[in-house]
Amino acid sequence: MLRQPQPIPRQSTGYPEMVRAHFNSYQAIKHRTFHDEKLPILESEARIVGIDRLGITTPSTGKQYIGTVGLLCCVGIAIHDPENQVAGVAHLAFGGSFPSPMLSLCKISCDLIAMADKAGQSVKKNGFDSHGKSKSKYNLYYFNIPEGVRPPEETIALQEISLATVRGLFKEGKLRAFEFRDERDFMIDSRNGNVIVGSL
Repeated sequence: MLRQPQPIPRQSTGYPEMVRAHFNSYQAIKHRTFHDEKLPILESEARIVGIDRLGITTPSTGKQYIGTVGLLCCVGIAIHDPENQVAGVAHLAFGGSFPSPMLSLCKISCDLIAMADKAGQSVKKNGFDSHGKSKSKYNLYYFNIPEGVRPPEETIALQEISLATVRGLFKEGKLRAFEFRDERDFMIDSRNGNVIVGSL
């Protein structure tokens, strides 16, 4: 159960401290330890998602890694289905072709999961419920929300929207685990869900 966000302490004077103090009140969602790796990855093995794009991959595509780079003021979303070995990534930019990260965070998270559900249908390890919905559950990562280069009020709004999205996805039974991450360049290994820090 998530705790309600606490007000920003009045004694906070600087932007990083203010955002971090607000963000720390959300640190109730920790369901398991996620693994980090630093591996040499061939360019032919990875799919890089560009600004205002989203995509998925599986080991069967020959590109078992998927990621993005350059999350300065942008937000990264990543998902992984450990049973079907499907991974997805989105890169949301402020002022990009998506309406706004504020409006798009929930929609793109759900779109990634829908795309991964469709890709997982061919594997069919998890099956479907009586209503024809996929039983797949995902690990969800949001990147560069607390540390992004943006005004404090936008960062706080993104945190609130991201946690509302997470609550809804847990309620729908679509998530196994969730984690906020600070990396600006990352990849996900679709085989095991490990986060590979840095770019090619």
